[in-house]
Amino acid sequence: MADPRIGALHRLARAQGDAVATWQARELGIPASSFADLTRDEGFAQLFQGVWALPGSRDAPSRRLWAALLTAGAEARITGEATLWTIGALASLRRVALWVPPHARPRARLGVRHHRGRWVEDDLTQRRGGFPSVPPLRAWTDLAADATEDTLVQTLAALDRLREAGPHDAERYLARRGRFPGAGRARRAIAELSSELSHSQAERRARRLLASTGLPTPHPRPLGIVVAGRPLGEVDLAYPAVRYGVEIDGPHHGLPEAVERDHARDRRLQRETAWVIDRFPVRIIDEDPRGFVTEVAAGHAAAAARGVAAWPA
Repeated sequence: MADPRIGALHRLARAQGDAVATWQARELGIPASSFADLTRDEGFAQLFQGVWALPGSRDAPSRRLWAALLTAGAEARITGEATLWTIGALASLRRVALWVPPHARPRARLGVRHHRGRWVEDDLTQRRGGFPSVPPLRAWTDLAADATEDTLVQTLAALDRLREAGPHDAERYLARRGRFPGAGRARRAIAELSSELSHSQAERRARRLLASTGLPTPHPRPLGIVVAGRPLGEVDLAYPAVRYGVEIDGPHHGLPEAVERDHARDRRLQRETAWVIDRFPVRIIDEDPRGFVTEVAAGHAAAAARGVAAWPA
């Protein structure tokens, strides 16, 4: 008859991304010698000292997170890019970051970054993606210890899009947290993103500017371009009658990753929908309004000359 404790161990491991610790086997009543035989006979893979992966398990971010947590003690929480990855503010997980309390002295592990520190007032443990986690802004400020300013801008912008936290929330959090590694970079990122999020005001100014010069009035609000139920993008200032759009780009759009993403989106729109997009930096609205209007007028005229059918709006 199969030992029910072994079945419980497997179920526990599967709930932890296929990772399980020696101390958890002991808590299930499995003697150390029996667990050693099990790992050898079934082909468990050792991830860290005292942490094992189920036979046939593949290396996945969830397994790496659980393995790191199991080595760091019950008080550990994911933070930094680990938390930001679980909530969708980062596309990939390069390294596991853990928060541990000030008294903890976890052993250094390859691919794991430990952040020791006290809780900030009002910080509470959360569950993110099934993992015990610090709050998003604690994770973002921990990320500042190693990340570039560009990465901090991108991740805070993502938190804002996800309605997790915005620049003003981050500014208030920094005041509560005080000094920490990377605080200067975090403050600069907040200032840059605050400028970026004034984008909607610049868009309104651009719309009024175009309307006041005799050009056709653009669509009254940003226009989502959807094909067969699949959204391809949103155009800031859209002229559906000629399939021409104007994008007002804030500082964040100057980052190499954003430039590549924007150009790929514009090519896709032109290829699949015949929309032509012109992009302008947000500063041009104030610094060279006449040049902006001239360029938009030329772009609109060229789009009209193509004779494409109007886009339903």
